[in-house]
Amino acid sequence: MAEERQVGELLESPAESDRLIGLAQLMSPEAEVGPHLASVMSCLRHESEPVRHLAVAVLGRVRPPAVMGLLEALGKTQTVPVRMAAAAVVAGIGADASQAVPELCRCLTSEDESLRSVASVALGKVGAGSVEGLRRMLQFSDLAVVTCAVNSLAMVGTAAAAAIPDIRAVGSRSPVLLQLACATALASISGDPGSGLPMLRAALGSADPAIRKAALGRIAQLGPLAKDAIPDVGRLVRDPEKSVRAEACLSLGRIRTQENQVGHILAEAMADVEAEVRMCAIIGMSGMGDFAKSWDAHLRARFDDPDENVAAAAKALVGTLQGIDRR
Repeated sequence: MAEERQVGELLESPAESDRLIGLAQLMSPEAEVGPHLASVMSCLRHESEPVRHLAVAVLGRVRPPAVMGLLEALGKTQTVPVRMAAAAVVAGIGADASQAVPELCRCLTSEDESLRSVASVALGKVGAGSVEGLRRMLQFSDLAVVTCAVNSLAMVGTAAAAAIPDIRAVGSRSPVLLQLACATALASISGDPGSGLPMLRAALGSADPAIRKAALGRIAQLGPLAKDAIPDVGRLVRDPEKSVRAEACLSLGRIRTQENQVGHILAEAMADVEAEVRMCAIIGMSGMGDFAKSWDAHLRARFDDPDENVAAAAKALVGTLQGIDRR
């Protein structure tokens, strides 16, 4: 009880140092936040940003009961780092944080790209409870806002089926990059690759490397739904643009298929002249799970790679695969 009184006194102190100490004590796995929840929430109004930021972290330990405090932490009066931290906590809570949807949607209108991205993920994690709010965000004229909303709906998946007509309407009047986002969302929500994958595959043939790279990233988001695009993605492992080749390797890994064709493509890419591409090929190979053991020799050939990071990645993956064998 003495310790609880001490924490309570620290949290009520006007001094920044006292509040930080009190909040830090509540971050201990053994500490009970519940008795101090009101005091922790009051820290969100302290003038010190570190105090507010740490208060959000403490609320993350409480999860659903902390949602009301998180609403305050998401508000426009808070700094971007505090709002981002609060959005990340909401993402961890998921469906039980549906009360935060209006504030998260407001975060999508921020000029800060990082805040928009974290809020978009949080809305996707909230799931079905965010769909109606996101449908309203699709009516905005700001393409960045609309793109974030489309991304969130794609994360929600089948529970966002009511938004399919809205997404189709957005795609029909938007620039290419937003069209790609809409195509990904339509495939993710419907579970039908045919509703979006053909557009993404066509974009892989664009003369603009930025569009080719973006299409690869979108295809990767579909995971196994995109397996029919493997031949097209594989061809881009030989693209003249280094960044496109690297993205193609990552996309093959995220499709997560255990096919010899993918293994051969990534094994070839491990010998690319660019270290970035070799690294991405190894990362892509890791997405194949224990099936990557078939390319053990290619991985070991990279142990002496001139780039130390590539060599370290190859050794780490081989070590992981050996661990799978031992289990």
